[in-house]
Amino acid sequence: MSDVQARAVSAACWPVVVRYCRALLGRGPQGWDRADSLARDLHPHAVTAVISENGLATPESLALLGCLHRAFGGFAEDDVRLANPEPTTPLSIVMRSSGPATAAVLWLRVIEKLSAPDTAAALGMRRGEVQVLQHRALQQLHRGTAATG
Repeated sequence: MSDVQARAVSAACWPVVVRYCRALLGRGPQGWDRADSLARDLHPHAVTAVISENGLATPESLALLGCLHRAFGGFAEDDVRLANPEPTTPLSIVMRSSGPATAAVLWLRVIEKLSAPDTAAALGMRRGEVQVLQHRALQQLHRGTAATG
C-alpha cells in the first residue's frame, strides 16, 4: 500500500473513531477532551486493522465500519474505563452497560445513521437481530432519560 493510500484510509477512519469515542465517553467536565484523547490513542490501531483486513476504505464503506467495530472490541473497553470510569450521558451509559453487539448496533444506527440492512451487513448479523437490539437499546435509553429528566 502506498503512502497516499494509507493516508486516505487514515483520513476515512478518523471521524468515525472520534464519533465512536465521543458516543462511548460522552462530554465530560472538560468537554470532549477525554474522548478525543482516546480517539487519538485508538486511531492508529483502527487504521492498522482496516489496512490489514481491507486495504482501502471510504467513510461510507460498510467494510470500514465493520472492521472498526471489530478493532474497537479488542481493546477499547479497557481504554474507555481508564479514560472515563463513569459515563456522563444517557447514550454513553447505554452503550457501556449493554453488550458489545448492542453497543455496535446503537453506534451504527444512531451515530453513523446506517439503515438496518446496512448495519446488519457491517456486523454480519440478520436485519431482525439488528432491529431487536436497537429496540432494546432505545428502550433502555428512554428509561434512562425518563428517570433523570
